[in-house]
Amino acid sequence: MPDYASPLTGVESVNDGTAVAEIFVLADSNQADDHEAPLLVTSIPALNEEGVSATGSVILTFNEKVVLGEGNAVLDGETLQPTVSGKTVVYPYSGLKYAQSYEFTLPAGAIIDRSGNAFEGVAIRFTTMARKQPAARLYDAVVAQDGTGDYTTVQAAIDAAPTGRTQPWLIFIKKGVYKGHHDIPANKPFLYLIGQDRNLVSISDNRLSGGDNAYKVNEGATLTANSDNLYFEGINFVNSYGVEKNDGPQALALYTLGDRVALNKVGLLSYQDTWLTTTKLNNRHYIKDSWIEGAVDFIYGQGNVYLDQDTINIVRKSGGYIVAPNHPKETTWGYVFMNNVITAPGNPAETDVWLGRPWHDTPITLFINTRSYVKIPAAGWYPTMGGLPKLWAEYNTMDGDGNPVDLSHRITEYYYYADGDKTQKVTGHSEKAVLSAEEAACYTVKNVLSGSDGWQPTLLCEACEAPVVKKINATLEWEKVPYAISYVVTAGDEVIGFTEKTSFEVPAAYQDAVLRVQAVNEYGGLSAYGKASLSTGIDEIAVQQRSDDKGWYNMMGMKVSATSKGVLIHQHKKVIVK
Repeated sequence: MPDYASPLTGVESVNDGTAVAEIFVLADSNQADDHEAPLLVTSIPALNEEGVSATGSVILTFNEKVVLGEGNAVLDGETLQPTVSGKTVVYPYSGLKYAQSYEFTLPAGAIIDRSGNAFEGVAIRFTTMARKQPAARLYDAVVAQDGTGDYTTVQAAIDAAPTGRTQPWLIFIKKGVYKGHHDIPANKPFLYLIGQDRNLVSISDNRLSGGDNAYKVNEGATLTANSDNLYFEGINFVNSYGVEKNDGPQALALYTLGDRVALNKVGLLSYQDTWLTTTKLNNRHYIKDSWIEGAVDFIYGQGNVYLDQDTINIVRKSGGYIVAPNHPKETTWGYVFMNNVITAPGNPAETDVWLGRPWHDTPITLFINTRSYVKIPAAGWYPTMGGLPKLWAEYNTMDGDGNPVDLSHRITEYYYYADGDKTQKVTGHSEKAVLSAEEAACYTVKNVLSGSDGWQPTLLCEACEAPVVKKINATLEWEKVPYAISYVVTAGDEVIGFTEKTSFEVPAAYQDAVLRVQAVNEYGGLSAYGKASLSTGIDEIAVQQRSDDKGWYNMMGMKVSATSKGVLIHQHKKVIVK
């Protein structure tokens, strides 16, 4: 209580008393005694689940923070390497066969809590999704700025694509920066744009959808996708104004209106309003293993949108917002961020960002198993804009070191003013701020996106296995890759050929280049690179007498006469001729 009555002594100031502010007392938490073993709350896949991806992760979520103990997880005879993030342990796997049953086993003691109590272990049986061997085919169109394709611009390839497709029309885009506004009309579904590599292919423009002389969003976005059933892979969609100025106003990189739109290994880059998702109720989008960059409201719009293992890059030091949705009240799932990373240039810890602010209507956004290298304010969400969230919540948010973030201060109360004078305040609240483990487990790709038509966007992103490539003289050879329709051959970063065969004659100009082959799945998606290794054509070693058959070579690969002796190569076998 201030003392206003007694005289001031020994000071010339008229200030009374001493004020102390901005004092923080920090300490390590006192670990309470814990004798309870961690409990497995949910698993992905679930026990006896069917239709599981052949390449993916086993994700175990526990009721408390866990660490690694002694013992290894095994799937299909292989030891899996885990990543621990707070209450969640992720075991990536690949190369499983389709329509096969598998069992993931984790022994007792392989996972323990911070007090050393051991998890009892688990065995999870599941069946991978079915997949038919597609017919061999090449891309329907190739885009190349250097004239080595069918078109020199992406828009020309879109314009030439047929309308009303019911099966994928595959467009391959060679390296380059393809500038200008791009538009996929509503009557051209099933266009699948496959870039050579996200680091090599960009579709870029610099139009603004805010400020003076602004374009409408459908004309201002670098690419506006109006149709349903689209798939984009290996492309950066860029609004160069936002990237270069690192400032607003609104500058869209991508606008996706349709239903069943999938993106894989792409980049979305701008500053404000980077990606406008669908403006149609409950249309579905899926984006996986991608890079989404911005600062202000840079993921906004409507729809049921599943962001799976993406990286969110914040390019403003402070005061930014990731999402700004405007979901109508009839929306089923909203925005679901699953297993994403939030980061920033430089030292991410020097950046802070709000998870979002409510643009209009009744937004829904969930952040589940997020690792944030940037700082998120204790409240989490900005409380006001023009809507009232129906559900804005998190589960198992972690800092950059994998430590659980305290979510106890996350807000649930929101407001906006219905008049310009700010006299009519409208308030509302999110259903909750923190999900339970059981609630978080409901947000699977299947639940959120399958709909009444059983859409499986993860299947679009299922790459084939990489070819095992040998170079024999001037020829590349490899075994047929299951589920591949064709192959792409590159020399360095130059695409030099497409083939349905399992061999390729390398032009003389590329003999000394780094040669690689990728398998193409039925949706046009590319496998990892299979790098060519030099081969002598040797399959086995044999000792035999001379044969009169033609085609004898020495160990240098040079053809020799039939009278030569020693270690030779004949009919792809190493032979010792006496």
